[in-house]
Amino acid sequence: MNAGHRGSRCRSPSRSPGGTSRWLIAAATLLLALTGCVARGEETPPPARYGEWPTPDTTGPRYPAVTETGSLSSTADGQVIERTTVTGRLTVRHDNVTVRDVTVRGTGTYMVQVLAKEDGSCPANVLFEYVEVDGAMAAEDDIPLYSPDCGYTFDRGHVHNVGRSSRVRNDTTISNSYIYSDRTGDSRAHRGGVANNGGSNNALINNVIKCSGVGCSAALPMYGDFAPVEDYLIQHNLLSTTGSYCAYGGSLPGKPYPNGSNIRFIDNHFSTEFFDTCGKSGAVAGFANNVRGNEFTGNVWHETGLPLTR
Repeated sequence: MNAGHRGSRCRSPSRSPGGTSRWLIAAATLLLALTGCVARGEETPPPARYGEWPTPDTTGPRYPAVTETGSLSSTADGQVIERTTVTGRLTVRHDNVTVRDVTVRGTGTYMVQVLAKEDGSCPANVLFEYVEVDGAMAAEDDIPLYSPDCGYTFDRGHVHNVGRSSRVRNDTTISNSYIYSDRTGDSRAHRGGVANNGGSNNALINNVIKCSGVGCSAALPMYGDFAPVEDYLIQHNLLSTTGSYCAYGGSLPGKPYPNGSNIRFIDNHFSTEFFDTCGKSGAVAGFANNVRGNEFTGNVWHETGLPLTR
């Protein structure tokens, strides 16, 4: 049984015949620290573990496409769509659909969407993995990932050649992905890497998220425009931008829904790639720390590892 968990056989410091020896106590204490032993019945949580930072080479399709098609929609529950190049829009409207090793060459307003089923309910268990979204054929202000209400998981994806933010609304997890809003033309406001304009139960975990060029607001713009920003986990992401801040934290007084809640920034890396302060004006704005369940812990400057505090 591993040391540090219930029932581990850790010995207490023994006593010498003439009383407790100071050096023995010190040696035993060091041994306990090195072995991770704790008193019987206590639990020590394992340390958080993350993968390597995603790159364009470790995300997106692993295998070449065997078919090509125009815009594509799911057709049945349990469908697997794989090793395909889609030129246009990819839409999912069914339960338990998996999309893997697919390239979407977006050509219109939205490139990847999960939409409600015929009965109005959201599809369950929709997974995109090893998917590339390339916006080179779309307009600068077209949106790579956007589902107006329904959620999904997007894992090990590569999003690039896009000008506008991907957007999360409800019940969405983006993980282990490389997302770069790197395309600019005319000056446009409110560009970003992944945006949230209101919604709940979303997570960003172990991603590289960047926004550069004219019109960037942030790598992570979070604004209470259409609903409160709630229940949002932002954990172990690498953020950089040429915008004003690397993140807007969901609590901006001028918005219709100014009070974000349960927004947790945990173990993120804020990069000085473009500015010494991450964004031009700083790392994070519009974030109300330690109220309404909001949390800011374990975040560091990427290049030095020094803590970034609020």
